[in-house]
Amino acid sequence: MEYTSRALQGLAGIGGPRCCKRDAYVSIETAIDYIAQRYQVQLEKDSIRCSFYPQNGQCLKERCPYYPLQ
Repeated sequence: MEYTSRALQGLAGIGGPRCCKRDAYVSIETAIDYIAQRYQVQLEKDSIRCSFYPQNGQCLKERCPYYPLQ
């Protein structure tokens, strides 16, 4: 439940309409942080840049942390 709560907080912090890719990216990055803190296992975080924004008419663009043109 703790990880789920953190992931949902991350999603809520960005706000905006639903975006499956953004939700997945936030969840994965939250999992990496959670695993490091809880289990002392360090996983590498790549710099994620979304390539799906042209296909999403509701993309947050500059308000999305994964938008590549910022």
